Amino acid sequence: MQLLILVSWSLWKERNDRTFDRRVRTVDDLVMRVCDEVVAWSHAGYRHLESAFAASGVFSGRAIVTE
Repeated sequence: MQLLILVSWSLWKERNDRTFDRRVRTVDDLVMRVCDEVVAWSHAGYRHLESAFAASGVFSGRAIVTE
């Protein structure tokens, strides 16, 4: 559920960037932005999203704290 909220929020921010700031990102950039948010949430202590991405290998090269 939290992942759905995070992805929806990221899509909403992308929509606002495109509409108001005329900034356009690629799909790959948007996926990396979501991954960066998951890492940021993980560093802030919210570890529930890690398991959703850990098996996918999306975080190759990104530092997730697993304590």
